[in-house]
Amino acid sequence: LGIDPLEIRLRNIVKEGDRGPSGEALKAVSIEECLLKAAAAIGWQDRNPAPGRGKGIACSWWMTTGGSSGVYVKINPDGSATLVSGAVEIGTGAITGAAQILAEELSLDLGDISVAGVDTQTAPFDYGAQGSRTAFSVGNACLAAAADLRRQMFEIAARQLDAPIDTMVLRDKQVVAGAKSISIAEVARISRLSGGGLIAHGTAISPSPAYDPTRLENHPLPAWNTPSYHAHAVDLSVDPDTGVVGINRYVVVQDVGFAINPTYIEGQIEGGVAQGIGQALSEEIVYLDGRVMNANLTDYKMPTALDVPEIETILVECASAAGPYGAKGVGEPPCIEPPAAIGNAIAAATGFWPRSLPMTAEKIARELWAGRT
Repeated sequence: LGIDPLEIRLRNIVKEGDRGPSGEALKAVSIEECLLKAAAAIGWQDRNPAPGRGKGIACSWWMTTGGSSGVYVKINPDGSATLVSGAVEIGTGAITGAAQILAEELSLDLGDISVAGVDTQTAPFDYGAQGSRTAFSVGNACLAAAADLRRQMFEIAARQLDAPIDTMVLRDKQVVAGAKSISIAEVARISRLSGGGLIAHGTAISPSPAYDPTRLENHPLPAWNTPSYHAHAVDLSVDPDTGVVGINRYVVVQDVGFAINPTYIEGQIEGGVAQGIGQALSEEIVYLDGRVMNANLTDYKMPTALDVPEIETILVECASAAGPYGAKGVGEPPCIEPPAAIGNAIAAATGFWPRSLPMTAEKIARELWAGRT
């Protein structure tokens, strides 16, 4: 159509208050900001800086899966806290994010929070480490538990300080009421002697947004909870003789709602892009007569450190109403866009559109050589 790829996306993106596919009202929508920042970072105004070199862009949205989470939190006699959750830490840092929320709410240091090992026999239920939900849902459960613990501590402190509860706050590991204060450790000690200790159970479940049930039937996810928005942009070169793709720059702009731990979030984004690059350029299970021919990591070509460029990450914080401190899910979105962004950049560099994954050098070279005959 002769329309710039960025322009056609900007014409069609959703805006705040628009309706989603099942009629849900979309809130905290940031896709325009993500697209514009990705385009600016990659230098979109010069889409073809040299022969065989091109830039591509892609955007998407993704859900923060619901499901319930429960936690137990106990304040220990030394003023530290123990967090018990059924959620499994699979390397994302999500449980650390939940512990950070708990520490913030209880005026403790992160080092004061001990996370118990997961044992489904004794831990509260968690819906599972999937769907970009763990820090979001367990974090909300920690907020609920912390609120209950504050109530318990303030009731004890009110008797010890002879001060009204409505004047109390937690600050620097102390219950503070005006000029009076008592340490959390002392409150915990008193509670153990007279009340069985400071223990709270927090639960959270993210309700599904209202939607139009006439638009779909028998769907397990009729409307997306707390969606996030993101855009990827890539600058790459294609060797005209071999079809080998070299990624010069890769930029991710992702709306995380609120960055609980920016370093861990950037790590998640880098890992997701690495997975997406593998899907885009090399990873493929090859069958012959029903047998897998590349059932090892020598022949199944996952990207290595030499194949993955430095990932430039730009975080957008468009707060959600449901997440802890406005957070949205983070882990899965970075995997989505890389094949599309890379395919669009290959098209810009070569003039032909790859139509299957992976977009191997062999496929690209075949198309390039076919175009010369």
